[in-house]
Amino acid sequence: MSQRPGRQLSLSIKLRDHANFENYLGDQQIVDHLHSQLQGLSGSSWFIYIWGHRATGRTHLLQASCREANQLGYSSVYLPMSQQERLDAAVLTNLTGRDLVCFDDIEAVARQRRWEEELFHFLNAAKDGNTRVLMSSLHPPAELQVSLADLQSRLTAALVLRIESLSDSEKKTAIMLRAENRGIDLSGEVADFILKRASRNLTSLFSSLDDLDRENVRQQRRITIPFVKQVLDL
Repeated sequence: MSQRPGRQLSLSIKLRDHANFENYLGDQQIVDHLHSQLQGLSGSSWFIYIWGHRATGRTHLLQASCREANQLGYSSVYLPMSQQERLDAAVLTNLTGRDLVCFDDIEAVARQRRWEEELFHFLNAAKDGNTRVLMSSLHPPAELQVSLADLQSRLTAALVLRIESLSDSEKKTAIMLRAENRGIDLSGEVADFILKRASRNLTSLFSSLDDLDRENVRQQRRITIPFVKQVLDL
């Protein structure tokens, strides 16, 4: 497939500014595989299905894939199925011919007959039209509660990759890097305190870091353990 100007289809769904492969600290084998596949977008079609528990970085990986495809001059589409009430299933008929289409949280449309049928037809058209598909879910394909047997067959035929949860040391590295990227002065001691006292969910940890950053700017105070206690009520 020839390259076309890299762009994200306008569906009022923007990619997060920080979503790139360089600052993803999860399973590096998956990053390496996706990076390799994206470098060869001019080749034949492929279908990759990534699954893992909440806050393992599935959304980050999908959005990073879109960003890299765009940078390489290809077209991409990112669709969060958790927001499917904002979309119409018919949108899928307009996506064939795109270089990369990413479906996030695919379990959100399981057992919704129209979405399942449109998704099945899209996957068939994507294979014929050399559109690459990247999909994410909380569950492996075999455990996804899909009512359309033909769609279940298509999903299980994908290359299935599982993301393992981060260890505590990896979570610490992740929040330290996130803080550094945002210009936040966060010591290792404070990061350890947050990990011990706050939620271990990485999404919640990042949200806590955002709260600290806002209060740090407002109060013009250093981020210390007493400051963390005050802001996060720990």
